[in-house]
Amino acid sequence: MQPLSEHLYNQILMSELKLQKYKKFQDIGVGDYVRFRGSNYQVFVRYDEETSPQLHLTNNVHYKMPVYDYKQIDLIESMTPMTV
Repeated sequence: MQPLSEHLYNQILMSELKLQKYKKFQDIGVGDYVRFRGSNYQVFVRYDEETSPQLHLTNNVHYKMPVYDYKQIDLIESMTPMTV
């Protein structure tokens, strides 16, 4: 996984970035940059909408942060094309 670009990192710090919610669980991709509980993460593992946890996130502090409800995360940058 690649670190955030310097420009994107600066946007996040300056709160200029408009965060989005995922429209459906299937839009979440491994490698997406997200915000969860005020911290920035990258999607490490995506399981299934029916499993618990649904996702694991990673950053420089947490290796596998579990997420039990994907609606709690905000999309910063998608690494996969969104479906219509």
